[in-house]
Amino acid sequence: YELFEPVIENGGRYRRSSDHQFATQVTFNAFGENYQLDLVPAPRFYRPDLEVEYVDTHGNVTRKRLDVDDCFYHGQLTSHNVSTAAVSICNGVMRGVLSHRDDTIYVTPLTTDHAQEFSKRYKRSSNNMHLIYRRNTEDTDKYCDVEPPPSYTAFSELTAEAAQTIENRNIPPKYLEMCVILDNDFVTRHTPDHEAYALTLLNI
Repeated sequence: YELFEPVIENGGRYRRSSDHQFATQVTFNAFGENYQLDLVPAPRFYRPDLEVEYVDTHGNVTRKRLDVDDCFYHGQLTSHNVSTAAVSICNGVMRGVLSHRDDTIYVTPLTTDHAQEFSKRYKRSSNNMHLIYRRNTEDTDKYCDVEPPPSYTAFSELTAEAAQTIENRNIPPKYLEMCVILDNDFVTRHTPDHEAYALTLLNI
């Protein structure tokens, strides 16, 4: 693993452009390589009125609207051939998985303890520091990766065209409902970003 600082362009928000197919671009250096990640928003990833239920130790249920920005993306590494990516960039914090050829790369922000240790050791802010892990599929015979789409650009254009057709026909979107349960250990470990973290896992 290594520490790295991602450079995020366009502030994580979608901007239509005839010259660019990506909404957000992320660049960074890790493992002696330069990475360039082009991302587009994950369309209709979750319904706007999605609710979260909190159950206390007495069984009392509290419901609230999900308070997470629209910050979930899919994309590819234009710096590497045959690649896919599924990440979130919520409040400037990047999480997710990148895959190219035989490597799977995991990106996560520093934990509070690691951030404090970094600031103490290097006498600088750790606000934009992230951890990156790399796993090679040749390390184990039990690992089975999925094949990327034949052409991500064509796939993204088709998805955008289909979405535009639905909007033009005034067809309301449909969502698959599922229940995701976070135990107390998960919430404690990832608070205050536990909701965004859980959605990041689902986005993958």
